[in-house]
Amino acid sequence: LQWNAFPRFPLGFAVALTDQPDAGELGVRLTTDLGWRAARWFEPALRVSYQGRSVEHAGIGAGLAMVFDW
Repeated sequence: LQWNAFPRFPLGFAVALTDQPDAGELGVRLTTDLGWRAARWFEPALRVSYQGRSVEHAGIGAGLAMVFDW
């Protein structure tokens, strides 16, 4: 889901459900992206996520991205 309510700060939300890489337990990943449209063609973004397969194998994550549009 992409939300463009604030044209200079696009938001994205995603939910993924998978049994990869070993076709065992199901895992879930919830992510949100916040970008800043610095120019019409360039957008740095921050991603925050939560991933989990079980109580023992779960945690948060974060990352940075650069999006180039043409």
